[in-house]
Amino acid sequence: MKAYYAGDREVEEALTQGYAQSGYRGAMRRAADTLAGRGRKTYVLPSDVAGLYAWAGEKAQALEWLEKALEVRDPNLPSMLNGDPTFETLRSDPRFQDLLRRMNFPP
Repeated sequence: MKAYYAGDREVEEALTQGYAQSGYRGAMRRAADTLAGRGRKTYVLPSDVAGLYAWAGEKAQALEWLEKALEVRDPNLPSMLNGDPTFETLRSDPRFQDLLRRMNFPP
């Protein structure tokens, strides 16, 4: 989890509750859901939500949020797609490969 969410009570609570119920993946999923919900009211970086879903093992949701990141030109997307280990489990997915292609990155 990125350090700038430290002190964000809503995200911290989501992490705590998610971990208590389902361990690490549950914590990441709950934090992602929290940010996704916040994103309906205010701007959140889609790449942050995508990363949390990827850590939770929620590939479909991670890819959905990566698409949103591309649509809004999320400034973190290039560095995240180009070698960030967060998305290692997605690299073989054709949808991820398509994102790389559309951003002119090598597969």
